[in-house]
Amino acid sequence: ETLTLLVETFETLAHGSTGSILRLDDTGQHLHHSIAPNLPVGYQQAIDGLKIGPVVGSCGTAAYRKAPVIVTDTQTDPLWSQWRDLARQFNLYSCWSMPIMSSQDTILGTFALYFDRPQAPTADHWQILETAAHLAGIAMERKRTAEELYCAKEAAESANRAKSQFLANMSHELRTPMNAILGFAQLMARDATISPQQQGALNVINTSGEHLLDLINDVLEMSKIEAGSLTLSSKPFNLRKLLQTLQNMFRIQAKAKHLELRFSLDNAVPQYILGDEGKLRQVLINLLGNALKFTDIGYVALTVSSEVTSDATATNTLTFAIEDTGPGIPEDILPFVFKPFVQALHHVPGEGGSGLGLAITQQFVQLMGGTIELSTEVGRGSTFKFSITSEPIDAATLTQAEEYSLPAIAAADKTIRGLASGQPDYRILVVDDRPENLDPLVQLLQSVGFDTRSAINGQDALTQWSIWQPHLIWMDMRMPVMDGYEATRRIREQERENPNAWNHPNKTKIIALTASAFEDQREEVLAAGCDDFMPKPFNGAEIFRKMTDHLGVKYVSSQTSMSPVLSRSGIESRLLEALQGMPAVWLQQLNQAAIQADADWLRQLIDQIPSESTGLAQQLLKLVENFDFERLVEWMEAVLHG
Repeated sequence: ETLTLLVETFETLAHGSTGSILRLDDTGQHLHHSIAPNLPVGYQQAIDGLKIGPVVGSCGTAAYRKAPVIVTDTQTDPLWSQWRDLARQFNLYSCWSMPIMSSQDTILGTFALYFDRPQAPTADHWQILETAAHLAGIAMERKRTAEELYCAKEAAESANRAKSQFLANMSHELRTPMNAILGFAQLMARDATISPQQQGALNVINTSGEHLLDLINDVLEMSKIEAGSLTLSSKPFNLRKLLQTLQNMFRIQAKAKHLELRFSLDNAVPQYILGDEGKLRQVLINLLGNALKFTDIGYVALTVSSEVTSDATATNTLTFAIEDTGPGIPEDILPFVFKPFVQALHHVPGEGGSGLGLAITQQFVQLMGGTIELSTEVGRGSTFKFSITSEPIDAATLTQAEEYSLPAIAAADKTIRGLASGQPDYRILVVDDRPENLDPLVQLLQSVGFDTRSAINGQDALTQWSIWQPHLIWMDMRMPVMDGYEATRRIREQERENPNAWNHPNKTKIIALTASAFEDQREEVLAAGCDDFMPKPFNGAEIFRKMTDHLGVKYVSSQTSMSPVLSRSGIESRLLEALQGMPAVWLQQLNQAAIQADADWLRQLIDQIPSESTGLAQQLLKLVENFDFERLVEWMEAVLHG
């Protein structure tokens, strides 16, 4: 629009003229029509792509010479010898061309004025030509710069999208096997019969797996920071409970290194605040973890203080200081402490990591509106100190669900043995195309008494949902045949179309299980109709917590004083009653086959179950197909020995 206005303006100033701007292409060899609102279209088409040279009309020659070319008569000037007929056809009898130069003195194109009669330029015409070419150069250069910036921006965004997609895929590929490893390790750790040596080996697997997962998460968090996609949530939480949980978490590590762990809170620190509990927890874990890692003698101390910031807004400033008596940080290392992918503490032998922990910590603190400072002295220790603004809240605003929070259930994970009495017989569907991911979750849920089925893709899940009507679905999102997104959308669509078609009054809860940890995928699965999102690898405590959050499930732990009968689900109790009705000899054989894990013998015995006990046969066969011989032995012990 700027160039068009420029051409039309100078056409008016040079009475009787027709203006034209030709643009030099990227090869620097050809001119193309850019702006010529009043020049005959046929003429523009005829000379479009004109190759510049020493005898190529007015414009081709001006671009070649980088100098003005004034042709007063196109019918007699030798520069126009090849285009005389064309000029006469369109009534163009004189052409004055001026090169358009950039600020770097490179040729951008030409500005020309055509007339319908032979004539030479006056002094005013020369001024018009020079001014027009100068202004056209500025406009074209700005346009080119804008286009280059746009292309650079597009390229950067494309590269960022490619990077995000790559990280999402890598996250999926890394988390998928980790899900199987940690899932089965957690399942085995729940077995009270394993030896201390086996328990130790499982602890090593869990610890190593969690460490690898931390490294994966660090890389993903940094990618979110670089992409500017990190967001801050603001929810009420129990600050003092969080700090108590962290103290319990690090007490064992401190004790193992013979270090004193000190936690000090002044009386003004509120119990409940509004903020991002997850990011504050991660910051404190990073700083306390580093302090304990690099300190061999003395203590690690966390001090928390509170100061009222504004009486009007009821906000205050919380200050956290993490002090250690470790080796301190040399002065030449200090500039790199918060740099990503730099292991600033590499001077401490034997310690590794992603080099991202402190960089992420700094970004999280800044996102929460604070700053982090470091004071250190070699040989005496370091102190990391940060402050954030928070809003205290009344305890009444918190929901009753807090009693089922993750730390509480995490502590009791290994002790959960069943479902409390007086609850529905919860039907749970687990959907995943990979057996190594499907089996540990199914077995975990069955181990506490949930009635559980499995599906291997979205189509299978849709079929089982319509027939079985589960209370909750654990839905993998990336599967062949039909993915979890489409399956969820179809379930929600059918629920809307037939709201009264299901036996239980509430819609089926669907929780997405995905090996991607990106927040945008959380939004995507929620938009598809899922009720919640959980990244792989799953944690048993988190699985139990989600069930409580969405279904209100209550559990029985080994520390809970309840009778064995009451700790079983209703379904299990009915199955045990059905087993007690079978012949004693058959029960002894079934028990022996289960102890020997003889699947063929078990199938033969199950085939002998009367047709009126089809449900019993199906449940026993499911245990055999899932190789859950241990649970079958437990059932037989209950039947044979009470």
